[in-house]
Amino acid sequence: MNQPPHEQFVSLLARHHSLIRGFIGTLLPHQTDADDVFQQTCLVLWRKWDTFDDTQSFTSWACGIAFYEVKNFQRV
Repeated sequence: MNQPPHEQFVSLLARHHSLIRGFIGTLLPHQTDADDVFQQTCLVLWRKWDTFDDTQSFTSWACGIAFYEVKNFQRV
């Protein structure tokens, strides 16, 4: 049985949040900065959820977005 889209998103994010947060932590040395970027990344992931191709890796997709959120944070 397929989950509704919002439930699928929450399930995947809950399953992979540590890996995504850890990836961000490798790019930003300060924990508070990494926490802020992780929170922003989660918002962007939700906003872009309709572009996710569920035949691909959620983690790769999410970490790709996280990478750009880190870069945006570093520009400020």
